[in-house]
Amino acid sequence: MNKIGGKTKIVITGGHLNPALAMIEQLEQSGRWEIYFFGRNTTTEISDDPSAESQIIPSLNIPFYAITTGRMQRKASFAGIKSLLKFPVGFLQSLYLLLKIKPHIILSFGGYLALPVCLSGFVLGISVVTHEQTTVPGIANRIVALIAKKIAVSWNIPMGLPARKTIFTGNPVRNEVRNPAQSPKIKLNLNSKLPTILIVGGNQGSHAINSAVIPNLKRLLKIANIIMQTGTVNIYNDYETASSIIPPQNRGKLCVSKFFYPGEYGKIINKADLVIGRAGANTISDLASTGKPSILIPLPISAASEQARNAQILEKFGSISLDQKHLTPQLLYSITIKSLKSLDKLSKLALSAKELINRKSAQHIEEILLTVINDSPPQKAKTI
Repeated sequence: MNKIGGKTKIVITGGHLNPALAMIEQLEQSGRWEIYFFGRNTTTEISDDPSAESQIIPSLNIPFYAITTGRMQRKASFAGIKSLLKFPVGFLQSLYLLLKIKPHIILSFGGYLALPVCLSGFVLGISVVTHEQTTVPGIANRIVALIAKKIAVSWNIPMGLPARKTIFTGNPVRNEVRNPAQSPKIKLNLNSKLPTILIVGGNQGSHAINSAVIPNLKRLLKIANIIMQTGTVNIYNDYETASSIIPPQNRGKLCVSKFFYPGEYGKIINKADLVIGRAGANTISDLASTGKPSILIPLPISAASEQARNAQILEKFGSISLDQKHLTPQLLYSITIKSLKSLDKLSKLALSAKELINRKSAQHIEEILLTVINDSPPQKAKTI
């Protein structure tokens, strides 16, 4: 093995930060790994706003390396071709960094960013393990699955991935989410007499959700506390607009943040009585793990998009799905009020969703990593 200080080197990469953070917790707890992270410097290809991982990962004292690459589009377009032309840059960057670090294994959490890292690792003879969070694998992860030694999946359903190397592990959920009592204490200054609504749109945030929520903030703050994560994309000024709202005196409290650091999110989601957000796989896992009722607005790629299918998983557990095509401030306000009035019933349904979660998912994935390493024949690091 390629080791430093007696520890095995691992590179973690991919576009899904929450399960990566859960795995980092597990790997650091076991004490046998030297962890490196390859991620994005900015929220999107056309934005200068810093990504969540570029701020969170260094705060954990883990080396962070920014990769510049492009995504593979489902439909041909000029913008898609322009984006794809960045792929060779990401491949060469990854190749250089992997030659420099010489890890023994790569753990991917999917997305377009993971593709050049995993392909360059494959060229160098470095073992790859990938984890698929969603119910519908994307193009990049389908390609990575072909070269991966093992494929861990969050849901025990057919996904069209190579069956002989696919293992159902569940989706890693951070310890602070599963065990809020162990989370660091943070001051939220909420009105304990009122229910709390959490609004999240992923690390990048959701301008569509923010736009439907912000016009309702003053009305909602008369009956509830609001914790709102606007995202790190600055071009819409959602954070500034939401922060400027003055709550009605002696009623609900308003807490606005661009994103939540580790140690904050677990306490926040467990404080929430109702969650409004997208239907990404990690949001679904967090909601199921904490047993929270929700209003979900899937990302509208298509009627059969991965997020629409993700949302269906929680529909029998107190979750309501809204089509973004029909989303308006008035509709969202109406559904939110109805949900708050039925909170006891919805909460009981949501608690039963905990049966969907494998609480030892991260440990299972670590076992897979060790198995792959032990099954791989010793080899010298390739050079080019």
